[in-house]
This record gives sequence, structure tokens and C-alpha cells, in this order.
Amino acid sequence: MNKVEATFRIVTPMFLGGADSKAELRIQSIKGVLRFWWRTFAYPAVNGNLKKLAEKEAQLFGSNENCASFQLRLSSNDRNINKTSKGTIFQEMANPDQPGARYLGFGLMDAFDGKKTKAGRLSRGCINHGQDFSISAITRDKLSDDLIRTFKLFGLLGGLGSRSRKGFGSITLTRIKVNDREYWVRPETADAYRQELISLLGEATKYNQEPKISAFSKLTRINYIGTNPSPLSLLNTWGKQMQRYRSWGFKGKVNGRKSEQNFKKDHHWYRFIGNYRENDFHPRRVIFGLPHNYDSKKEEGCVTGKIHDRRASPLFFHIHEFSPRKYGAVALLLRSVFLPNGEKINAGGKSVPQAIEWKVLNEFFDNKKYFSNIVAWV
Repeated sequence: MNKVEATFRIVTPMFLGGADSKAELRIQSIKGVLRFWWRTFAYPAVNGNLKKLAEKEAQLFGSNENCASFQLRLSSNDRNINKTSKGTIFQEMANPDQPGARYLGFGLMDAFDGKKTKAGRLSRGCINHGQDFSISAITRDKLSDDLIRTFKLFGLLGGLGSRSRKGFGSITLTRIKVNDREYWVRPETADAYRQELISLLGEATKYNQEPKISAFSKLTRINYIGTNPSPLSLLNTWGKQMQRYRSWGFKGKVNGRKSEQNFKKDHHWYRFIGNYRENDFHPRRVIFGLPHNYDSKKEEGCVTGKIHDRRASPLFFHIHEFSPRKYGAVALLLRSVFLPNGEKINAGGKSVPQAIEWKVLNEFFDNKKYFSNIVAWV
């Protein structure tokens, strides 16, 4: 019997739960995320052959036809939960200086104070940050190097739950034990963290085609945004800058600053200003993910794929703990085919040929106006 045990720290509030939205760590969710991170480096290893990828995934993680090569167990599920049954306000999110964090958590919490809203009030419960959990993989066979590599990538770049790609539910892998012996401990500096990532990615970032699924390739980009003693401050900074870049603003301002109004045509299309509704208009911000529900009650305010109505954002934000009160912010652009060839964009009830602009993400990703300390790692 062989066992690998990985211990993780919850770095930012985690909105994870079952169908009833009760906040809890779930082994099914962890398995799904582990599969995702395994595919990111396994896809280039099989040269993009999806049939081979599926076969290898079934051998390791199991399928309808065969069992997984290991059993996965979760440590005690007793967590410090922030409940909302009595309208509890998550105090750190209610802070007036946290508009960016609330923007990233849109749908999970109230973004501002209003007649029926209270800034920071949660719409669902969350698992509070600053807690640890462990998962163990047990097998009768030799432990898979791919499995350990997956644990590492998951714990260096990943997260769990709603808005995990926006930084909520970020986790940090703190240690790995193999058969109860210390095998690996977390890097405690940004440079050591970077070297660990480069070592893990290896040949994957040399794959020279655009992946058909979310996977590493030459098109992958990783930027280090900066360090801060507070994980929520990093979350807030990322959110404020994204809001500054994407949003039109209210009365010409975004969070008290003059709005940049970078996407004028998108805004005018939504507001029925000018002749954009008369033309075959394609919103530029599609690349941030689909759907865009400008107005969920009206078809003319919804933007989706014609067939594929959902597409997760290829832009990931992760907050990593190096040591207590020392956190780093990492942005990952995992470029792949955004929508299948021939797929169209349904913009307000009209189908238009897709015209995906990666430039929209790249301009935000690289702009030192937003992130003065940005460093390109990959």
C-alpha cells in the first residue's frame, strides 16, 4: 500500500458546496479540479491527441468502464463556515476599501450599499480562509509521478469553488508526504515559487499549437503581479484594475476615478445608442468568458455562443501564500481554442460570426498602468 498526502491552505474565501449551496469541501469537486490540472500538462504530452488523452485519463482517474488507479480521501470536513442564514455580512468584504474584491465576487455577495443591498453581504455561505485541509491518494501500485505533479500544479496555481478563476477559493500546497515521510514543502519566496513552476511545466510550454482544450503551450502566459501581507488586498487590487479596464462607469467614474470607457461600442450596443443594434455587432469583451448577461430578463441583453452557451474565462488569477503575512499574486493566461470553428456568437438574439480578440486580454494582462510591478514569468 502506498500513500501520498497533500496539505493545502485556503488563502481566500471559498464558495464551494453542493446543490443546496451549503458551504462544504467536497471530494467530488476536488477530483474534478485535479482532472482539469492533469489535462493541462497531459494534453501537450500526447501532442494534442484527444483519444490518447481520454485513455490516459481513464487509466489514472477512472471512467464508467474502470476504476481509478487510486482512492482519494479528504481530511475532516469540519470547517469554519461563514453563514448567511440571518443576513450575516462578511466584514472584510463590507470594508469600503474593498470594491474590487466585491466586483470579482459579483453574484456571491452584494457589491454596494442600496435600498435592498448591503455591501459585502453574502448571497451564500463560504468557507473562511486561513484554514488547512488534506487529501490522500492511496494505491496498491507504484505512486504515479503524474498524480504528484497534478497535486503540485493544483496547489501552485489553482483554487476551488465559484469565482476560483477570479481568485476566490485560492489554495496553497504547503507540504506533500509520501508514505508518511516528508517529500516536498512549499517555496517561501517568489523566485523559488517561479522555479518550481518552470520545473513542473517542463516541455508543456513548448507545445507550438493552439490547444483544443485548456492546456499549456507556447501561447501560455504567466505574470507575477506583486506581493502583499494581505491576500484580500491582492484580490481587491486585481478586481479594481479589471473593473477599471472593463467597466463603463457610473456618471463617468469607476470607484471614484474617471472612467476609461475602453469598450464604447459594447456599451452603446447594450444601451441601444447609435446604430449598433442595426448591424451584425460582435461584443469585444466576449473573450472574458460567456455568457454575458447584461440584462438577464431580456434576450437583447444576453451574449452567448449560439450552440455552446458557456465558456469559462481563459484568464486565471491566483493568490499564493509563501509564509504567514506574505502573499503573492499570479495571473495565468491559458490560451486555447475559445469556441469551435463555425460556432457563432448570439448577441441580443442575432447570430454573428465569431471574431474573438485575444488582444483584449493581452492589453489588460501586460499593462503596467494597471500593475506597476508586473513581471513576465512565462
